[in-house]
Amino acid sequence: MAANLSVIRALTTNALKPYHDIIVAGTVAEEGLGAMSGMKHLVNNKADEILAAISIDGPSNDVMYFNATGMINYDFTYTGPGGHAYLAFGTPSATHAMGRSIAALSDIQVPEIPKTTFTVSLVSGGQAIHGIAQSANFKINMRSDSAEVLAQMEQQALAIFQQGADAENARWHKQDAVKVTFNKIMDVPAGSQSETCRMVQAAKLATLACGITPQPRLGGCTNSNMPIALGIPAVTLGRGGAEYGTHTVDEWFDPTGVYICEQKSLLLLLALAGLTDVTIAPQL
Repeated sequence: MAANLSVIRALTTNALKPYHDIIVAGTVAEEGLGAMSGMKHLVNNKADEILAAISIDGPSNDVMYFNATGMINYDFTYTGPGGHAYLAFGTPSATHAMGRSIAALSDIQVPEIPKTTFTVSLVSGGQAIHGIAQSANFKINMRSDSAEVLAQMEQQALAIFQQGADAENARWHKQDAVKVTFNKIMDVPAGSQSETCRMVQAAKLATLACGITPQPRLGGCTNSNMPIALGIPAVTLGRGGAEYGTHTVDEWFDPTGVYICEQKSLLLLLALAGLTDVTIAPQL
């Protein structure tokens, strides 16, 4: 928001009049289970009007994202009869089934290129220290720069989690005692653009004009995912500064040098939108 407000101030203070209209938006629900729904709402309702999109994300002034890493989140729940840890020993356990599944998942081999990742991010289960668990729950995050590879990993993971329940039941010779249910809770599309396209080249030139050598990234899960999925040219520019411990309770951010982000944004906006009576915007 600070970067966007600075760009608006520069445009209005200097009476700059773009050839094309510029929509400046502060979108919400980008992280976590928000699944970029703010940006999705914006581009879905303005798709016929948007010629290109610029987003701001990430700590480095030189980094820029022009491809979209796909992301899928699942919620899995194992349920079983439970019982006393001593008296009902031999009853299949929901937490044991979950553990078997997580162990099998951790052995999945994924390609380095396209970059593909997975992690079990949240885990809970059981009801008493002296009880065989009646329920267990975990959430998984899967990502890939390739939509095809992500779809393959999704199917592999779903099979593994059913196998975990089957293996726990087989261990104690109790068919269907532990069952698994699952729900897809987030699906962010993957997509790609050529590094030679005009949008990416303009972003590189804007970065160079600010004295920074651009470092394009082949992947990235940013608000650019949504326009790229609709075929709208898009890039995400780093906001500058430095950060540590992203997505941990120790996270911090140092805003030193963030003004360069505003400079890049302004230059790129004017290059794309054009200036009335001065330049005409290029065809992307």
